[in-house]
Parts: sequence; structure tokens; C-alpha cells
Amino acid sequence: MRQKLLKLLFLGVFCLYNLPLLWSQVASQVIQDAVERSSGDSSSMASILQEVEKAASTADASNQRSLYTFLGSLTEQLGEYGAAAGWYAKAAGISAERFSSDGVRLCVATSKPQIYTEKILENFDIENYFDIIIGSDLEGKLCNKSDI
Repeated sequence: MRQKLLKLLFLGVFCLYNLPLLWSQVASQVIQDAVERSSGDSSSMASILQEVEKAASTADASNQRSLYTFLGSLTEQLGEYGAAAGWYAKAAGISAERFSSDGVRLCVATSKPQIYTEKILENFDIENYFDIIIGSDLEGKLCNKSDI
């Protein structure tokens, strides 16, 4: 019970004090409203996440990116790293789409295996925004960041 209360306290502080500095004004207001409507019990975090996710699905690209970044940050702080990666990927996809449509050539350079990097980009449906994807191979070539 104490751990749940500490998480809720963290959530309130995180949302109400940091968001105006980090995200768009509209996104900050959506999150602040969700926190204020929460009941303060253990189901509050889930309801806040659902409310912010719903708002993100109908927001314009800039606010959507901000809300997805918030969802990624919050779920990461809650230890839900897989969910966080998904939210961050959605936010990155919005940015990549915008850059790509503006004619900016994008690439991914990583010392992680290229085959896995390509699969991750495919899973999040953002691989088409990148002109070049470079990573290590499974035999150990390009494993050091300096090699990339």
C-alpha cells in the first residue's frame, strides 16, 4: 500500500511540476486535467494513462508527440520498460515522418546488430522513414561505436 501511495505522489509531482517545462502547453494541460480528475487511489495511474492516451489519439502531431513522450517517460518511471519503448517509438515516428516529409534524409547508426534494429523499426512501423540503417553484424563486425 505504501509503495502505491509513493507512486501516486511521484506521479503528481512529476506531472504538475515538470511538464510545463518539457512539453507543449496543450499536452501539459491534458495531463494536468487527468491528474486533477484522478481519485488518488491505486487505479488512478491507470486512469491517467488511459485518459492521456485517448487525448493523444486525437491530438495534432506536435501535441501527440508530446503526449506519447510523456506516456513513455511515465511508464518507464513505473518500471514498464516495454510499454515505454512503444510510446517513445510512436513519438519518434511522428518526428521521423515530419523530417522525412520535409525532405530530410534520416539514418539509424547503432552498434547493436543491424538485423535486430531493422526488426525493431519494422515492429513500430517506422522503418520507411529511414534512408540508411547501419548496425553491427552477428559475426562481430562494427560492434564498437567508434566503428560506426
